[in-house]
Amino acid sequence: MLNKKIKKRLSLLLAMVLCLSVFWVAPFAFGVDGVEINESTFPDPVFRRIVADVYDRNEDGYLSVAERSATYMNLSGRIDIDENGDPVETIDNLKGVEYFTSLTMLRCGGLGLNTLDVSGLMNLTLLTCQGNNLATLDLSYNTALLTVNCSDNVLTNIILPMSTEFESLNCYANSLEKLNLSGVPGLRSLYCHQNELDRLDLSSNTSLNEINCQQNHLTSLDLSRTALDSVTQYEIGNQSVTVKAVPNGNKIVVPFSGKGLNSNTNYRGCSLDAFEDGSGFQGDQFVAYDVDRIKDGITYECYPMLENSQNMDVTINVTRDFYQVAFFADEAMENKLGIHMVPAGEAAEPVQITETPQCKTFESWSGDITSVNEDMDVYVIWKDSHSYVPYAIDADKDTVTVRCGSCGHSYNVSFSSIVNSKTGDENFDECIDVVNDGNINAKDFAQLLKDLG
Repeated sequence: MLNKKIKKRLSLLLAMVLCLSVFWVAPFAFGVDGVEINESTFPDPVFRRIVADVYDRNEDGYLSVAERSATYMNLSGRIDIDENGDPVETIDNLKGVEYFTSLTMLRCGGLGLNTLDVSGLMNLTLLTCQGNNLATLDLSYNTALLTVNCSDNVLTNIILPMSTEFESLNCYANSLEKLNLSGVPGLRSLYCHQNELDRLDLSSNTSLNEINCQQNHLTSLDLSRTALDSVTQYEIGNQSVTVKAVPNGNKIVVPFSGKGLNSNTNYRGCSLDAFEDGSGFQGDQFVAYDVDRIKDGITYECYPMLENSQNMDVTINVTRDFYQVAFFADEAMENKLGIHMVPAGEAAEPVQITETPQCKTFESWSGDITSVNEDMDVYVIWKDSHSYVPYAIDADKDTVTVRCGSCGHSYNVSFSSIVNSKTGDENFDECIDVVNDGNINAKDFAQLLKDLG
């Protein structure tokens, strides 16, 4: 009897469940097919508004499968701009775009994006996201991509898909220090100018027939394995590199280690020839014997590995934490005695003076070399060092000629004008004080007459 009651109750409970399921089927199925447009699915309010306005065609607050089947999404130009053409609103991210899995083309340039995740858009063949604030861009999942324009961002890293079909990359005006193109051997067009690249390996890109890589930090370039026919200096030149110079005795060394100029495997040659003073390119360094060779940088032309390529001009901006002190024999600064390289703020060691002008002795250098904080040219300030002695006395018995025994330089002095002067007086002349008592008087006159008269 008890078992029958239990069975009856179970039957009623099952019937209730079946009835309730009828009411829940429709909403559950709709939830599977539709994506609600809310803060969770589309966090950025501007992007959420655009999705609602453009893609929610029946305005029910949901995106159906049909509404999400768009193949082309152009967000550029859909945000409000002011009278100067500047955006008055921005889109931080495109979270929610992954629901549009059928997209083959996505244009989202100039929106103010800080992040962009397109990893869920497997069918993308074209992506333009230029003029945003993107620092990284991972396209490794987008193996159908053919064309990407991510120029004018702040990219420091971009990961390209491994694809033989990928053919066009425009990533100019970013901050890329590296660019790996080995996974896109079918690349035909490359615009990577105005970045921070110090190397560009195009050995895998045998289909490349269009390039602009100017305004990077390339010091050499091998284009020989590409399909490029001819390249202009505008397309590859205006390169610059910053290198710190180091002093090495009396010379300046500007190292190029790791800059691609330590072998000729990726260039045909360069114009860094030796100068008359011995300065010039030596293997993996540039050597100079005067700071004037590097003060305004070192400019040279590299001859790329491509027969019809114009030369690539490179400027080496040289930094240093030392200064040059050049020593000269006199104020004319024609006879250079030597050059010393001095760490900033330290004292320069004076050069050895081997030749002294006749009847001169060293007094000082023309500049302060005890704390050097700039490049300096200094010269010797000499003082007279004559061996003067009384030489003759005129018939008037007053005018005394004093002459240097070494060089013959002479001058005249009137005895009457200095008589009674003492050591320290302005008119005292020690050459006339022949008795060496510190006074010029009759005793000196008598001795002069005796010696010269």
